[in-house]
Amino acid sequence: MNQGLATLAFFGVNVNLVLFLTRVLGQSNGDAANNVSKWTGTVYMFSLIGAFLSDSFWGRYKTCAIFQAIFVLVSRAPSRIESEILVEARSEQLVADV
Repeated sequence: MNQGLATLAFFGVNVNLVLFLTRVLGQSNGDAANNVSKWTGTVYMFSLIGAFLSDSFWGRYKTCAIFQAIFVLVSRAPSRIESEILVEARSEQLVADV
């Protein structure tokens, strides 16, 4: 169940990331596609790193706990940055509309 939801989230973000990068952040299509490729590669590499650490050193549950803690710590910082970027982009759009 958990793996299915994680896969669904991955593909959902993957599909919408190009639109977000081009429309909200103003990147060109080429730059957005390049950044999505980097993001996808990073996701796959961390899966391999996690599998190696789990099998070699930590075990399944400790690896899940450590990577979940990393996820929680890292996911909080971008949400603040993204909200500032979105507010700035929205205010620029409102000024342009006037």
